[in-house]
Amino acid sequence: GNVETYGELKSVVSWSLGDRKDLGDLIPEWIQLAERQLYRQLRVPAIEKIATWQADAGSTMDDIQLPGDYLEAKSVAVNGDPAQRVTDSELLRQRCMPLTGFPTIWARLGSAFGFYPSADSNYPIQMIYWADYSGTLVNDSDTTQLLRIAPDAHLAGAMYEAHFSLRNIEEAARWKEKFAVTIGELNHQARLAEYSGSTILIGNPK
Repeated sequence: GNVETYGELKSVVSWSLGDRKDLGDLIPEWIQLAERQLYRQLRVPAIEKIATWQADAGSTMDDIQLPGDYLEAKSVAVNGDPAQRVTDSELLRQRCMPLTGFPTIWARLGSAFGFYPSADSNYPIQMIYWADYSGTLVNDSDTTQLLRIAPDAHLAGAMYEAHFSLRNIEEAARWKEKFAVTIGELNHQARLAEYSGSTILIGNPK
């Protein structure tokens, strides 16, 4: 049947490992390790979120903290207009010449981000970013949009982690390849959907 919840995922991992009772307590750890790899490597709509802030006049917005689940920005817009991402060193170089106007470039500055020029008015900022939902699967009924659309990726990752931990080298290699292929296919499908102009659904954690 379909795997849509954390409990169902644990059950199918257990079944794939021969329902060994001595491994039951280790399965959640293997799933979490697989999750971390998934969120590091996947850039798909199911893990996209939107964050919004208000830029105050005269502010460089250096104090705007990135979301705690931030992985990578997909796009940033100021008052609806796309802002260009630059390196932190380029942003600081530009700021050697103080300027107030409409912010057109931005960079990540540690755990926050800043803009240039400094805002000459109050502007809304919107960021679409890829979010890390790893660790949100706790109770058996818990789910994520990523688990619902890619249970095979979760299974392959958990099976790789299990066999690697158990020193089953050949099985670990087989599942690692399957894991990598599945991640590649998901990223490829996301790129195709993006470039074809398909409607993209922004993900929600639950």
